[in-house]
Amino acid sequence: CDGGAFSPPSGWYNQGSLYVNGLQAFVEHNPTFPTTWPALGDPRVDGRPKLHRSFQWGRDAAVFMVDARSFRDASLPPVSNPFDPVEVGAFIQATFNPARTMLGAPQLGKLLQDLAAAEAAGVTWKFLMTSMPMQNFGPLAAEDRWEGYAAERAFLLSQIAALGIKNVVFVTADFHGTIVNAITVPNPSNPTQQLFTGAFEIITGSVAYSAPAGPTFAQLGLATGAITPAQYGFYLTLPNAAKDAFIKNVLDGVITGYGYSPTGIQDPSIDANFTIGGPVAVHHYGWTEFDIDEQSKGLTITTYGVDWYTPAEAAADPQAIIARPITVRQKIVVTPRAGACAEDLTGDGTVNGGDFAELLGAWGTCTGPCAAALNGDGAVAGDDLTRLLARWGDC
Repeated sequence: CDGGAFSPPSGWYNQGSLYVNGLQAFVEHNPTFPTTWPALGDPRVDGRPKLHRSFQWGRDAAVFMVDARSFRDASLPPVSNPFDPVEVGAFIQATFNPARTMLGAPQLGKLLQDLAAAEAAGVTWKFLMTSMPMQNFGPLAAEDRWEGYAAERAFLLSQIAALGIKNVVFVTADFHGTIVNAITVPNPSNPTQQLFTGAFEIITGSVAYSAPAGPTFAQLGLATGAITPAQYGFYLTLPNAAKDAFIKNVLDGVITGYGYSPTGIQDPSIDANFTIGGPVAVHHYGWTEFDIDEQSKGLTITTYGVDWYTPAEAAADPQAIIARPITVRQKIVVTPRAGACAEDLTGDGTVNGGDFAELLGAWGTCTGPCAAALNGDGAVAGDDLTRLLARWGDC
């Protein structure tokens, strides 16, 4: 469809040329039917393109793609000195303004409704895709991330927890590197304390962006004094795997200073194990794949890549760049939370007589997605009973 079908209202964030041009490129590249949000009296949302999408792969996974650009309020002024407690405190306080939004109220409500429906239907993994990182890294450049919209961020995460939605994975971007971390929110009774949410995030890296997160963070650390010239010189001598570990230590030093969780899965409710690499892989170009085991529903996240290169290196010797080997840079295996196996219809962590009764009670009555339709076809029949009996016992 023609990107010109959506004309932005005057005076809002979504009026800028970068947004308008990006929207046009998106709808011309993707066959998107030009539906819009209904008019509810909010000029940030009324009549704007409805790009929110969701997809489901049986009972294994549901993917939710949200539009984090069309409705957002303008970013807060950036923090100029991340070591000034007065400026940082004022910025953090401003991020918790509940009137500011990134998703817009209608889309936020639709997202929570879809997530709850996936949980009720027995879908194991819920992948929530946004263009901005969800985890907190501190106030530097935070105005464009979820960190800059902290009130809505906290509301979304608290509702996911309150609705009992398990196994939520945020898949995000914009850092040009791969970083995995558990998601936390401030304790309402003690804002200086962070609470785990049961969700985690993987920021996926870029296919090609010079320079990627690793060297960019190192240079930023040098410029801000987070690392010394001697440390920076040492960093430059390291192989890429060791450089990843170096950057992880730098990041952890910064984010823990603000009371946030260090990179990795620290949340005790998440059973995760890095089998290759660690939570920070930021010196490559590549992609990330997500695989779910048919029986156990275990999630394996694998990041592949080649060593990063500059545009000058690619122009000088393209064959050498093409010949660089593709290797696994990071692999993490995550076990779904107890009671998440599809056959556990009662959610008690065990497939037993209660689940058998639930399945028989739904026999032949499903007219769409329901938990007892274990193969996801919307009908409860003999193959669902066979699957339940094969899973009998603890999940």
